[in-house]
Amino acid sequence: MLSFPIVAAASLLSILQGPDAPRALNLQRIPLAGPQPTSFVPSGWLVERQLTADLNADTRPDKVLLLNEKKIAGQEDSGDERALVVLLAQPDGTWKRVGATNKAVYCKSCFGMLGGDEGGTPDVSVKKGVVIIYQEGGSRESWNSTTRFRYEPSTNRMRLIGLDEVVVDRAEGDISTTSTNLLTAIQEVSKGRIDQDQVKKTRRTLKLPKRYLEEFNPEEVWK
Repeated sequence: MLSFPIVAAASLLSILQGPDAPRALNLQRIPLAGPQPTSFVPSGWLVERQLTADLNADTRPDKVLLLNEKKIAGQEDSGDERALVVLLAQPDGTWKRVGATNKAVYCKSCFGMLGGDEGGTPDVSVKKGVVIIYQEGGSRESWNSTTRFRYEPSTNRMRLIGLDEVVVDRAEGDISTTSTNLLTAIQEVSKGRIDQDQVKKTRRTLKLPKRYLEEFNPEEVWK
């Protein structure tokens, strides 16, 4: 995952790229504009969850759609993949797409054993105009991540502004916490053990270009 300890990133990557990995939604199938929110749901996909919030402070309620691939009879790996679409309400009553991703929200089987028999579900919320995606899973190594995106008027896109992650080795007791602020370019890392109070903390400044929702890659490690 983005700035995750290498072991955690590798374990999730093996799940995402396994032989039964689901088919990610081609974002080009999602229109840039439409008369209603359902216009942005491609054939073969469903709205798993819909959130309403004002993302650009214009008093009009906007939409965040969590999409899920439809289950197809006879195809065991179908119905697993997810996508996220962010829409702004326009003055004329239409809708405009300002963000979409097929990577920031994980598929049902991407959460590992801790996701349960039915798989995990991202917790998507909006607070003070910021779209927040919280996810947790794993097996021996448990992990959780919180990614934050905020509408940027100058680009008309959803910019990645922050990422927090925690990885715990449940057998050895090692814990690693990484917090990256994309607005200040400051990353803080804490490492220790769950049975000890002593923590080693490091802080560094990153030199990174802006990242947006379409470009988000959970396996990218920033240096």
